[in-house]
Amino acid sequence: MAGAVVSEGGEERRCIHLAYPRWSCHILYGRERVVKSVGWFSFFYLFLFGVFCILYHLFYFIFFFSRLLDLV
Repeated sequence: MAGAVVSEGGEERRCIHLAYPRWSCHILYGRERVVKSVGWFSFFYLFLFGVFCILYHLFYFIFFFSRLLDLV
């Protein structure tokens, strides 16, 4: 079992490969980095969507209670 150390950006990653060439480690490392960045973007958009939902319901309830108080 051979291991190749991939060092990029001060980070060392050990890729263990049996029958894969050495460049497969770089492809796997790049794909992992892309997945991490996509994960952060999806987290950011989910966070914005949650803030939008909270604000929407807050304004909805304020409007609803103001209409309810007008009826009383």
